Amino acid sequence: MDYEKLIHALVDDLIVNKNGILISKLPSENENDICYLICADNDDIARLIGHKGSIAQALREIVSIAGKLNSQRVHLKFESLEKKPEEK
Repeated sequence: MDYEKLIHALVDDLIVNKNGILISKLPSENENDICYLICADNDDIARLIGHKGSIAQALREIVSIAGKLNSQRVHLKFESLEKKPEEK
């Protein structure tokens, strides 16, 4: 299954800057344990995480269910593309 396409289908309608999102597969030791990193602008990451992480949890749940159909564990991590003020 192409998890990256699934993730794009889920998050593209939630964000403002559709060209500013980066979804990359992180390396893992186990082929059945897959982790994707979702990077976007601060405002878009805030939308994807949601109040108390509710949207992020829902996205993780959907992708996790898709992974279970293929006997895989799929994880999502969220990160902002913008640097914090102290990093400049």
